[in-house]
Amino acid sequence: LKEQGVTVLERDDMDEAAITVLLRERKQAAVIRIPADFAEKYQALRPSPIELWSDSAADQQSKLRRIEQVLRTY
Repeated sequence: LKEQGVTVLERDDMDEAAITVLLRERKQAAVIRIPADFAEKYQALRPSPIELWSDSAADQQSKLRRIEQVLRTY
């Protein structure tokens, strides 16, 4: 994401409530939650789902589309 010009703010593991609060503050266009075993599964060529959280009513839709585009390309 960083290589594609997307600003990334890393945070400790967040539960659903914390993600919801963050998005309601509208300071972030989206939150991507990556499981702890992602790298292990990636190296083993096994699927590892990631979660993309966003507020569909947010005024940051162009940023969200950009994030989605980068994720799809990856």
